[in-house]
Amino acid sequence: MNLISAQELADSMAKNSGSDFIPDKSILLELANEQKRLQFEQSALTAARAGEFYLVAEKLLIPLKQLNEQGFKVRELYRKEALLSSLEFAADRAEFKAVESADRFILANPSFRVVDSDDISHRNTLYSLLCSLWQQGRLTEETNTLDFEKTLKACSNGKDDLILSYRFLLKSMVDDFKSYKMAQGQAAPLKRDHELLPLDTDKAFLISWDEELVDDSYSKRFSPKMLTWCSLYWPKLIGWLNTIFQSESEAGCSYARFVITLTGSDIQFEEWDQKYESLSIRPFPWTWLHQELLSSGFDVVASVDRFDNQVNVTESKHIDTYYEFDLEEDDLLSLTVSWVRKI
Repeated sequence: MNLISAQELADSMAKNSGSDFIPDKSILLELANEQKRLQFEQSALTAARAGEFYLVAEKLLIPLKQLNEQGFKVRELYRKEALLSSLEFAADRAEFKAVESADRFILANPSFRVVDSDDISHRNTLYSLLCSLWQQGRLTEETNTLDFEKTLKACSNGKDDLILSYRFLLKSMVDDFKSYKMAQGQAAPLKRDHELLPLDTDKAFLISWDEELVDDSYSKRFSPKMLTWCSLYWPKLIGWLNTIFQSESEAGCSYARFVITLTGSDIQFEEWDQKYESLSIRPFPWTWLHQELLSSGFDVVASVDRFDNQVNVTESKHIDTYYEFDLEEDDLLSLTVSWVRKI
C-alpha cells in the first residue's frame, strides 16, 4: 500500500468543501512566494556546488530588500553594445597611435636600449617598457611628462639631450598610452557584464555571495556563508570522491569505504585501505554529503564511534540522513558507499 500524497489530501479537502470552494488569496500568494524562494535556493546551491560565487537571474525571485538583508550582493547587468564598441574603438585607436610614436622614436634612435627591464611584451622595446611600467604602477594616469622623463632615463641609456630632443613625441606617446589604458579599463567591466548576460537578454541581476569565511566555518542555514563554503570546498570534495569511485569501479569493486575524523579544525577523509591520498577539508554538516550520495543513486551505510580520549568507545551508532550531528575531536565516522545494488 502506497502512502497517500499531500496532493490527494488537498484535492479531497477541496472536494469536500463544495464546488464553490475558493482558496484564500493570501494563502495562494504565500505558497507562490515559498515556491520562488525554494527555486532560488536550489539554483544558488547548484551554482555554488559547481564552484561559482554568483548566480545570474533574469528576474528576482526574492525581493531585493530581503536578499540584501540576508547578506547577498545584487547588481543589475545591462547590455550596452554601442558604448562598448565605442570604448573598444577608442582603445584600439589610442594604442595604435602610442605604438606609432614608439616606432618613430626607435627608428630615429636605433642605439636606444632599455637597461632596467627584462619584460618583452611587444616587438618595440620602448612600448614594452611602457607596458611594464604600467603593470608596476610606476606609470599611471597621474604621471606627468617630467616624471616620465626621469623614469625613462633611469630605465634606459637615454641621455638628457636625447630625451629633450624628442620630448613632444614622448609626451604624445605617453598621453596616447594612458588614453588607451583608460578606455580599456572602462570597457573591461562592460565586457564582463556582457559575458555574464544570458543570450538575447539585455538586462539581468548578478546575485553574489563571495563572503569571507572569517573562521573558515560553514552555516547550516541557507545563507551567503553556506554558499561560499560550497563554492570553495564542494567541488574539491566531490572530485576526490569521484576519483576513488572511478578507480575502484575500474578495478572491479562495487563499493568504497572511508574513515572520516576531525583533525584539528579540518575534517580528514581517508580511504579505508589508504590506497589514495587523504583529503582535508573544512567542517560541514554530514547530511549534505549523505543526501548528495543518496540522490545520485548510491547506497550509503554509515556509523559513528564516539571515543573517550581515543581509548574507550562511549557510543557506537548507525546513522542516516536524518541523524544530525557534527564530528567531535575523538569521533570516527565509517562510511561505505556502494554503486551496485543487491538483487
